[in-house]
Amino acid sequence: MSRFYLAPHKGQRNTGVMSSTNCAAASGAMLDNQATLGIHNPSVRWWRKQTDDFSGGLRMEQVAAVLEERGIKVHLYDYRDNLKWWRLKQYLAAGRFAVVAGDYDVLPPDLKGSLYDDFHAVVYHQLFKVNIRVGDPLMENWLKWPIDLAAEYVKKFDRQTVGGLHACVMVPEFAHLRDGIIEAEVVSEPEKDADVLTTLKGKSRLVTGGNVKGDTVAGINRWRKVWVPGKNSTIGYIPWSQTWVR
Repeated sequence: MSRFYLAPHKGQRNTGVMSSTNCAAASGAMLDNQATLGIHNPSVRWWRKQTDDFSGGLRMEQVAAVLEERGIKVHLYDYRDNLKWWRLKQYLAAGRFAVVAGDYDVLPPDLKGSLYDDFHAVVYHQLFKVNIRVGDPLMENWLKWPIDLAAEYVKKFDRQTVGGLHACVMVPEFAHLRDGIIEAEVVSEPEKDADVLTTLKGKSRLVTGGNVKGDTVAGINRWRKVWVPGKNSTIGYIPWSQTWVR
């Protein structure tokens, strides 16, 4: 069972002339897909171009700015915000995943994607009991780091900078039933006759990545794309006219 959607991994290699410094752009592109449940699936090269910065590694505020321009809610933590590790863990446990800045030299050789020992950006995804899922743009796929290592990675960066941990944390949005709607079917495609995956009832809610076009329901051809956790975790769709978001 998967509690959370997992975006495709994006690497920084072979992403143009800025490949060696595209770790934050690749991480931002992963979080872009994660927050929208795949509605956005940008390339790393395209994502980097949105910053209009081609002189080196991106800063965390640049990552946040591009995400916000694309309609994704985030909380930015950088030089003035004093984010602590315990708070970041709380966010991750709640499905508020993040691009984080850290120091790559704390990693053992078997977890490194390159002979590199400097500042780096990765995505922190789901938090487990003893480890955390990580999207490292220098690797080929998602992997897991021990929690203590993940903590030291961001803390060492903090010790060499100021203001707490540096992170861009996504703010999930949730689809709820509108007033007067008792229940609504979540289906496999944005179509009225698609297979039913589950039913949204009462005060329950589902993470949504935004709206897509589909069949017209109550005069509106928009459907919310949602994540359906459970034994067969999957993407689903629910009519826009039956739900609201917060």
